[in-house]
Amino acid sequence: RIMRAWWLALALFLVCVAGHPCTYSSPQGHFYDFSPVSQCITDESKEVGYVIPINGNSSSDIILINVCSELKHMGCGNYSGVSHCSGDQSSECTSFGTATSGTFRSRVDPATGNETITLQYTGGSMCTQGEAEPRPASALITWKCTTEDATNIIFSPNSSACVYEFEISSPHACARAPGPQNKACPWPQGVRNVYLVPHSHDDVGWNETPDQYYTSHYDGSEDQGPVQKVLDTVFAALQEDPSRTFTQVEQEYFSRWWEVRNSTERDIYRTMVRNGQVEFAVGGWVMHDEATPTYSAMVDQMTEGHLYLKDQLGVGGGPGRTSSVEYGWQIDPFGHSAFTPDMNRLMGFKGHVMYRIDDALRKKMIDEASLQFSWNGMPTSVLVDNYAQPFGELNYRFGCHPPDAAESLSTYLAKYRGSDLTPAVLVPYGTDFGLFKAQERDYPCLDQLIEYMRANFDQYLINIRYATPRDYFSGLLSFVETNVSRSGTSLPGVPQEDFLPYTDKVGVGEYGTGFWTGFYSSRPALKRLARQGEALCRQVEVIYAAAWASSDIYSVSTTLATLVNTPLVESALTHLRRALARVQHHDGITGTAQSAVVDWYSNDINTAVAATNEALQQLSLRAPGAGPVWDQDKLIKGGWVSVANSLGWDRVEWVMLPLDPSSLNVTVTSIDGTPVPCQVHAPGAISNAALFFQARVPALGHAYYLVQPTSSMSPHARVVYPSSPDTSMSITAGDSTVSISNGTLKSVTRNGTVLDLSAHLMMYDSYVGYDQQSGAYIFRPNGEAYPLNATRTEVFHDPGANVTEVVQEYTMDENEKHSRVTIRLYQDLNFVEMSFEIFVPSAGSGRELVVRLSSAINSSVDGARTFWTDSNGAGPIIHRYDSTIPGESFEGYSRNYYPIVYHAGINDSEHHLSVVTDTTHGGSSLDDGDLELMLHRRTLVDDGRGLGEVMDDSSVASSTLRIGVGAASASTTWKINQAYLLNYPLTVMKLGWAAPALGQPLLAASLPPNVHLMTLRTVAAFNDPTHLRAPSMLVRLKHLYSPDDGPLGKPVLLDIGENFPNLVAQFGLLSITTLTGTQVLEDRGQSNYTILLEPQAIVTFRLGVSPHRLPKFVGVPPPASQVITIALVLGLVLLAFTFLGGFIIMRFLRSKQITVKEFLMKDF
Repeated sequence: RIMRAWWLALALFLVCVAGHPCTYSSPQGHFYDFSPVSQCITDESKEVGYVIPINGNSSSDIILINVCSELKHMGCGNYSGVSHCSGDQSSECTSFGTATSGTFRSRVDPATGNETITLQYTGGSMCTQGEAEPRPASALITWKCTTEDATNIIFSPNSSACVYEFEISSPHACARAPGPQNKACPWPQGVRNVYLVPHSHDDVGWNETPDQYYTSHYDGSEDQGPVQKVLDTVFAALQEDPSRTFTQVEQEYFSRWWEVRNSTERDIYRTMVRNGQVEFAVGGWVMHDEATPTYSAMVDQMTEGHLYLKDQLGVGGGPGRTSSVEYGWQIDPFGHSAFTPDMNRLMGFKGHVMYRIDDALRKKMIDEASLQFSWNGMPTSVLVDNYAQPFGELNYRFGCHPPDAAESLSTYLAKYRGSDLTPAVLVPYGTDFGLFKAQERDYPCLDQLIEYMRANFDQYLINIRYATPRDYFSGLLSFVETNVSRSGTSLPGVPQEDFLPYTDKVGVGEYGTGFWTGFYSSRPALKRLARQGEALCRQVEVIYAAAWASSDIYSVSTTLATLVNTPLVESALTHLRRALARVQHHDGITGTAQSAVVDWYSNDINTAVAATNEALQQLSLRAPGAGPVWDQDKLIKGGWVSVANSLGWDRVEWVMLPLDPSSLNVTVTSIDGTPVPCQVHAPGAISNAALFFQARVPALGHAYYLVQPTSSMSPHARVVYPSSPDTSMSITAGDSTVSISNGTLKSVTRNGTVLDLSAHLMMYDSYVGYDQQSGAYIFRPNGEAYPLNATRTEVFHDPGANVTEVVQEYTMDENEKHSRVTIRLYQDLNFVEMSFEIFVPSAGSGRELVVRLSSAINSSVDGARTFWTDSNGAGPIIHRYDSTIPGESFEGYSRNYYPIVYHAGINDSEHHLSVVTDTTHGGSSLDDGDLELMLHRRTLVDDGRGLGEVMDDSSVASSTLRIGVGAASASTTWKINQAYLLNYPLTVMKLGWAAPALGQPLLAASLPPNVHLMTLRTVAAFNDPTHLRAPSMLVRLKHLYSPDDGPLGKPVLLDIGENFPNLVAQFGLLSITTLTGTQVLEDRGQSNYTILLEPQAIVTFRLGVSPHRLPKFVGVPPPASQVITIALVLGLVLLAFTFLGGFIIMRFLRSKQITVKEFLMKDF
């Protein structure tokens, strides 16, 4: 009897605490803690739970409820304690539900906005009441918030058909701030809470195009199918059982599917989202890469997805509802950047899931139980083993087999037991294009697995349930607060700023590691095209905003036609925004897609650019200075050009245009008739004719210049002809003197200090062997890089010339394919510019071409080479060269490559060598004083990471570097300033021969040098597909410096009304929002336009129109009731006129004694 009582107490303990679904975060953002209602007592001598008589006050038929644990119907004859259910009595207990099956649901009354929470238990004892076949009993608890002190439980008389309903009224059923109230039930040793998360993972391009993946993809097995079918069958499966969940990730595919849903289907799906059955994770248009995009491109693609979800589903904010996009889900990008947690925090995210980190680091984290941590303040969880179902036997092609699947899951979890800080375990379910048989196969088999493991809980000690990322992080953080925090700890931090580079296959092959550093430079032509598209999109956004700001949208006489051609421009901008979003996919911008897919991305962007140029032509009617962007491949023969500036600072820069070689004598005149100094480079053997002139352009504004051919040389123009290079020459540019020897850099002298500096084009042969090849993903050289020698060199230089060029041509193969390098120096600018047009020959196992800068800078710190790159351009990342890889393998070079998005550099105590780029490159410092950037790659062996073809890239890749040297203290200012000037170049638009009209500036004055206008774009009114309402303006400001950067690192206070007077005059309602503009954090109206920018901060706000001042066609449309009333009134008026007309006609006929028939038959 003593042993039986001990086992009973242990069983009751496990029942009380195993599932413990006592806390719940609803989709509406409310937190509930029902744990105080639970009576989790493990002492046999005490009563357990709540006793509820079923038939009046009879004690012979009662129900015992232990809330948040297993529910029992006590059929015992005499209830005096839990021992009466030990099996000694003639009556046995009947279960209404197992301890691990508790599932919360939330419903909102659309009329009142009140939220009702229900808790359902399933998997009870077999029941036949009112059923043809026995089925498990279940219980449904409805929670009712009350101000009464006591908790009252009522058994519902509606209970029937083996479903038993209860209503619990309690003050603990009211929503409250998170935090535990009842800590009487500790987590049992060895029990793990498994959150099974079915999710989408549908690449927006890889081995097939997005179009093919959506409609026709099939991999020849039963594992993958078209995305359209995935979404169809998941939707059907979710409707069959509300306990099933799904996490949707990619909006590119969801938007395609959503657009063809009918209104009924949309309502059902919206209900699933509101109830938490469907959750959107990440919420971006794609799952973007984190190594190679700019931070602006990452934010923009997230914005595109979030705005779409808010427009179509209401996800992202609104009355009584918080955002349903609150969790990151970056499970397939090839490494993770330091900007990611900052971006997530600014978007209002509450947690982040990722997978691809260095394999050695993952093993270390598993050993140290640190896969759950705080990454720069963001709760983060690393998946232990792939993003698909991690247990191999869970393959349902050949049937469900719950025992086998349960054993596989249990074995898998046992292998990683202790790898997490908490017993909360996220198990993903959803491989590439999987779940295309969700309704007929996946969910039914998962249902059986869950039911089987619950029925055998004592064997596995695993609580498993369907879940979403919100459920997982709610459980994780709740456990940390209730258990871990009591011991004085919380989620630990990590020493890493980022998780780059990504490595895999540790312990396989001769040296055992594949370093994923090749894709930083793969497909450079696509990377460059994406960067150019980003700059163009920004410029058009600014022009479009200026068109709205210069129009009186509050005038009653205003029409949309006199404002802007809104549908055309919005359509073009949407196309361009989404084309740029698609290419940010982690198999797009990375260059790791098949050749046909790379072509698809390029065509997608080029088509969008063409539509945008057409929109610019339309905008020219309302936006002075707008016009088609100048095609750099076309020659200028004369006419007005508009030079546009998309940045928030005034700029004075040199503009270069291709020139018709038949008319080298030209003049350039500003809008006020002032001659502008210009320089013409005549065509040479390896270079084309070009026109250079210096443009002065206000912030967010335009400058106009007239280019005219002349019959004779103008005194304000200079023609420079090519010549052969001298053995050595010195060129003064600004406060620098640059020495060039045999066409290559030799040294730079600044303020009397000479710094040896050389630049060489060099080539690696790609490695091929039995273990790990170099390919689209992996960079692995076969030895040291060797220098290339220029075949021909031309120099454009005259004493006193404003622009000097040294053009070098390299013959790359026997077919006379060439690469070209141009060194360019400007008279009044303190940098060296190098432009590249690179072709890589097809030879051997592949070739990988780099530019290596060598200097006399001592860049070692404490014996280790130190250099810095950037995190998506948002801030610097300092690296110390990792010398642990064997030198003879040359994989140490691979290991020390990092992505360079905007800038990189080295320095010592006196000097800095900094490089700014307009295209992402892989790069490193492989020797003291060196910087190396990879410009192009052509690998002829597949590296075995799933691409399935070699990266035989025969394109010519263009890119530009700006190289700065100087005092070490000046490096930060120089690199930040030049990064934005180079990546958002002045845009030249052709206007023809008609004199342009002057417009009003968007900015009253240039912004402070430490403030970057990150975004200025329109956001179409929600639920307004025909664009009949005025948009709002989305604005982001970024502080560029840290507190360590002296005066530039101090906070900045701006007055938006003073900075943007014309914009605020039209869009005067200001609200501070999250990063993507979907959630309002502070609604200021027109009362406060001041913005405080702390160092390195990004502040996002919306500027909206006042609906009460707008004319009807652009204002808020009248409510449906008003439309119906007007229609009824008009109908009655028409009916009255009809009766009146008939009455008059009848009186007339009677007076003439004519019948109606005679009248109708009469021939008039």
